[in-house]
Amino acid sequence: MDKFYHSVRLDESLCKGCINCIKRCPTEAIRVRGGKASINNKFCIDCGECIRVCPHHAKLATYDKMDVMKQYEYTVALPAPSLYSQFNNLDDVNIVLNALVKMGFDDVFEVSAAAELVSEATRQYISEHEGQLPLISTACPSVVRLIRVRFPNLIPHLLPLNPPVEVAGILAAEKAMVESIRADTSTNDDYWDAGYERGQWYTKGLAAGIMDSRDQVASAAAIKSSWEAFGGGGNNSYFDVDPGSFAVGLDRVPYDNFPALLHEGERVLTASQARAEERGSGVNISFNGPITVREEADLDRVAQKLAREVARAVQLGV
Repeated sequence: MDKFYHSVRLDESLCKGCINCIKRCPTEAIRVRGGKASINNKFCIDCGECIRVCPHHAKLATYDKMDVMKQYEYTVALPAPSLYSQFNNLDDVNIVLNALVKMGFDDVFEVSAAAELVSEATRQYISEHEGQLPLISTACPSVVRLIRVRFPNLIPHLLPLNPPVEVAGILAAEKAMVESIRADTSTNDDYWDAGYERGQWYTKGLAAGIMDSRDQVASAAAIKSSWEAFGGGGNNSYFDVDPGSFAVGLDRVPYDNFPALLHEGERVLTASQARAEERGSGVNISFNGPITVREEADLDRVAQKLAREVARAVQLGV
């Protein structure tokens, strides 16, 4: 337990030696020595209760200064839902999110998005491990530390899932990496190869991001919901059918060694051939004639033609 990083510190100059903190500490981690409080780091769980009850403000929270962000090339803020509750009459959370960007963060990833994924994984885990009940959420680090310090017999009942904030960190890092690769993917094969490789990491790594190292296995349903929440989009039909039932086709193989039965007359492309075909052929959208979309500049033209065709169809009563 010495490896814990503690976020509570004592300012001895302000401590008067009262016992308010001792009475409220849930792990009895505080003692008074020589008229000053002393915190035993082996038992402190960083719940912050001593900070709240100290009338002399001798207990302080440890945090980094904003200048620490200059040490990193890319920074992402992970606001928890509890952050919004600290603002009175907050009509729109985007006010807080935009403020974080103006403070110097490059991007913002809400922990609530990861919490939904963890909740879904929790429901599934509970349904598959009913004999292990009761199960205790690991979302609060202080609760996990409390169990380890005071109630170690409950450790087997902790959910083997990473807390939402850690999952949010994993997803935010993946999102930043993917967006950096997208900057130049249209013509650069090196970027395409890197994007393909990292796409495999993402598809297979989401489960590891949700599940704890003790159990790195997640179901296809959890991976599917994670992919959709991240904004994967596209045709995710391979999550909805059993392996081997792709007689109607498969848009893209999601990961290496993917099990599927081949049928006579079908054609199999390598990853590089598939990418070359996608880049070269474009996307055909037929109205009265084909429109080929090869770059973003064509999208306005497609939208305008679509609007005209829809208007004409309405006028004709089609």
